[in-house]
Amino acid sequence: MKKILTILLATFIISSCSDENCNRPGLSCTEELRFVSVEIFDASGANIILDSTKTTNTSGFVLFSQQKSEIEIFTSHAVVSDSEYDQLDFDGTELTFEGWKDGDLIVSEPFVVGKDCCHIEKLIGPEAITVQ
Repeated sequence: MKKILTILLATFIISSCSDENCNRPGLSCTEELRFVSVEIFDASGANIILDSTKTTNTSGFVLFSQQKSEIEIFTSHAVVSDSEYDQLDFDGTELTFEGWKDGDLIVSEPFVVGKDCCHIEKLIGPEAITVQ
């Protein structure tokens, strides 16, 4: 019985988050990869698929970027993902999402993205952008 309890306790500790801000009993993170994303529309409401995107922090460091070949299968554009978790602050990091179409910058939008103990989360930013 003692061996079973030890194994269960070890499993719980391994699956729980280790960040010092997240030392809460019973916290267990999922293994899914989450994204903050945004849809881009033209003035008539048609979805725009950008040729490339880039998300930078206030220092100009590129956290996330995509080219058309990675984008064209989706109708929304990723701003950042859980892959950038360690580069974001719990209380939010200011980011700028930029998008290009036919060589022109047509989208430049601020976002604030934070994180909880397991995943990133959008704090400020639009769900959709209409390009005029």
